[in-house]
Amino acid sequence: MTALLCIKTERVSFTWYAPQSLSGPQDANGHVRIAALRPGLTLLDGTQRAGVPDEAALDLAQEAGPALFEETTYQLALVGRDGAAVELRHRDPLLLGNIHYEHGQVSAHGSLNFRSQVGLSRFTILVDGRPELDLEVEVFPSKIDYQADYTAMLGEVHALAAGLALEHLRATYHLASTSGERRSSRLEWIALLRHVLGDLEPAMRQIDRHPIRGLRREHRMVRAEALRRSDARLRQAVRAGRGQGPAIATKNGLSVRRRLPELRPTPTLDTPEHRWLALQLQRVRQELAHIALEERRRQSASRRPGARGQTSARDAQALAELEQLEKRVTGLERLECMAAAEGAPPSGFASLQLQGAPGYKEAYRNLTILRQGLSIRGGPVELSVKDVHLLYEYWCFLALLRLVSGVLGVPIPADKLLEVRGDGLRMRLERGRTQSVPFALPGGRNLEVTYNPTFLEADALLPQQPDFVLTFSDPHWPTVRLVLDAKYRVETDPDFVDRFGAPSPPPDAINVLHRYRDAILESRDGEDVSSAEGTGRSKRTVVEGAALYPLTADQAERFDETRLWGSLKRLGIGALPFLPGSTGWVHQWLREVLLRCGWTIADAVTPHAAEVRRAQWQRSSEEPVLVGVLRGGEEATHLEWIERERRYYTRLTPSQPRQLRAKAVAFYMPGQATDGDAPGAVTHWAEVEEIEVLPRKRIRTPWPARRSQDELQVHYRLGPVQPLPRLISNRSVDGSVQRFSTNRWTSRLALLRATNVTELLLESAAEWALYEAIRAAGLELELMAVPPRPSGNSAIRGRAWFRVGRCLIRYIGGYRFEVTVGESSVRTLTLNEVVEELIRRNGSSET
Repeated sequence: MTALLCIKTERVSFTWYAPQSLSGPQDANGHVRIAALRPGLTLLDGTQRAGVPDEAALDLAQEAGPALFEETTYQLALVGRDGAAVELRHRDPLLLGNIHYEHGQVSAHGSLNFRSQVGLSRFTILVDGRPELDLEVEVFPSKIDYQADYTAMLGEVHALAAGLALEHLRATYHLASTSGERRSSRLEWIALLRHVLGDLEPAMRQIDRHPIRGLRREHRMVRAEALRRSDARLRQAVRAGRGQGPAIATKNGLSVRRRLPELRPTPTLDTPEHRWLALQLQRVRQELAHIALEERRRQSASRRPGARGQTSARDAQALAELEQLEKRVTGLERLECMAAAEGAPPSGFASLQLQGAPGYKEAYRNLTILRQGLSIRGGPVELSVKDVHLLYEYWCFLALLRLVSGVLGVPIPADKLLEVRGDGLRMRLERGRTQSVPFALPGGRNLEVTYNPTFLEADALLPQQPDFVLTFSDPHWPTVRLVLDAKYRVETDPDFVDRFGAPSPPPDAINVLHRYRDAILESRDGEDVSSAEGTGRSKRTVVEGAALYPLTADQAERFDETRLWGSLKRLGIGALPFLPGSTGWVHQWLREVLLRCGWTIADAVTPHAAEVRRAQWQRSSEEPVLVGVLRGGEEATHLEWIERERRYYTRLTPSQPRQLRAKAVAFYMPGQATDGDAPGAVTHWAEVEEIEVLPRKRIRTPWPARRSQDELQVHYRLGPVQPLPRLISNRSVDGSVQRFSTNRWTSRLALLRATNVTELLLESAAEWALYEAIRAAGLELELMAVPPRPSGNSAIRGRAWFRVGRCLIRYIGGYRFEVTVGESSVRTLTLNEVVEELIRRNGSSET
């Protein structure tokens, strides 16, 4: 077996093996992060990551590694050194169910399969019961593009149905950031609580160690000679002779008791700030208790005699985690400053101390964040993600609703779409339960789009349960149904491709559509089924059926020439590609079938060169390109050496993981190295064929090293060096020239599209889409570079500001942008919303 990953330390050896189907060289396209949990831990020789040079594999700061895939079985081996006991842990107790320990836990081995779960997954290795290291890997979908299609699919599901694609306990999770755009669902709230408790606990203990006390005035018995001021109660006590001790005479001859009541300020922990914090902790604990109670009831109701397996193990883990969270919150409530707080804070309470004092502001922020929602696009909050085949099914249903709404020109009834039933710790579209979204059509007709319906007519032997059904009801016509099944499986065998003309769903996915058409029957209400017309039998209602499956836009460019499309047109049974960015064929089919009765037939939208080009550019935006500088004063000689040797090297920088993922290298030639007065430009480029990490002394060059001979260099072996079809000039529209003295990063998309070096900052497809939209609208635009982000910040953020009038715009990932207008607060808008806002502001200024 081929080792994908091998980790060796002074105390343990861990190996992750590839299956036989993946034997051979592997690329470093994945994510592997090793975090030391034992002080002084170092990686020893023999540590390997497939596709990563040995020197880089020993670096704990390096996060490159082999890609791991869903629905793939891997073999693991864990061995303790010098007889030490070892243990492998994971949040999902079932993921490691096939790992077996031997020789008193000195070694462990077995198989592991993530099934359909994708995203980040974290393992912990313990030696003699003590944490040794954390291993975080990324699991990729095997049938769809992870960075583009999967991320877009997850984002659309999250945007249309909050909490639909999230679960409390799964083997993998995505990183999400908090967002104030909407309130959390219960599942998201649990995930948020798990995250914020790590920050809330130290903040509350900081408050308990250094509380800010208030003053509370209380009546105390004070010696008569120590009285400071008089009040009504003191005067009443003197007149009535009340107090403590014997009577004494004052200087003016007045007889009073030895001790009299006086109102004096006393320090107290019972402040409005502490009351507010205590109230929020109480609500958190009550909510956790309520969720735990509902989960126990759900498990009790669903338990079967003798039932065993995955569900019970995950349920037990979920309850244990809920109880642990509740204990941690209860511990915070018992802190002295919280226990002293009695009652609720005043109505309309606001406090600068709560929002600004050390400890208080952190506690306030973390308790407030629990009221906020989540936006999945990277960040510090760990979330589980549903099985990808279920996610694909959910996305298909929601995307289908959106397309139907667009074709019919009627809005989606949101109240029906969001009727998602909560099931304990899960919120999902449940198998076995029907959810329908109705659309009112002209002429008294109705369309109902149904998820997971069940059909069982009296004449049918077995129930039929397709994924989605479009049902047309007309008072003058029988019921008509269109059946769709979401099939995540794709057959790419050459025989299938030759037979159908493209990758296709498995044969049983097509055959089941024929069964639906024959077996889904209905007797119309009011019809005389015993008449000669009715013949006493139910009627078929399915007129067409299609399997929806994941096929990209470029793969489906000529889908109308496949047998799958031809069969759908000719026989009413076939298949359609359906993915984010590849919805054109489903849209065309819907336009044809939905507008057949009484509607004006509109031209169908079919895939064309623009859609294919967009898909290609989307993918090219994910390929990093290094724009390298040449040796000062020897640029032409250096470039000739690169062209001849087909090599280029640059200093290894661990904070730049793209150095080990670069797909191409381009070269900048300064103005003084060219003839005439032309400015500098990016003039040549080459594909990267191989990446090595070598000490400088192993790289032979005609010139001596300027730095240490042992300094590690990233050494690129290149394909043929070619001149760019169009030079990328170092002269902006305004005529300015930039300093270009160090290497820069861009994407293949920017290298293909840019005409000047400023445009190289636009790495993503979304930024180029906005750039073109602004210029197409005739708006004045200025691009400005954003200062480099801190090392280790992996958030997807653009490196350019778009300045249009008073608006500053920056890409933040997922076709979303931050927009700042003057001194106003930052808003998050989609691409279309940004363009509309700019056009509106431009029109207002002209008016």
